[in-house]
Amino acid sequence: MAVYLEGGMMDYLCTKQLSVGNRIIDSEHKKIFVMIDRIECLIKASDGSALSEAFKLLEDYLHEYFSVEE
Repeated sequence: MAVYLEGGMMDYLCTKQLSVGNRIIDSEHKKIFVMIDRIECLIKASDGSALSEAFKLLEDYLHEYFSVEE
């Protein structure tokens, strides 16, 4: 679920509606939401080098996440 904050930014919230009922998977999903929130903040701050690193971390995490999930 996305909630719009001041300045047009969105805060992605892990709510019970998004829960799959598995504590480990829900925790992994929450980490993804946190990473996306950070990327949005870096976009707003125009911090290109940190943004590049944040995308790389997200890419690496998602690659690992989906390889384990399969």
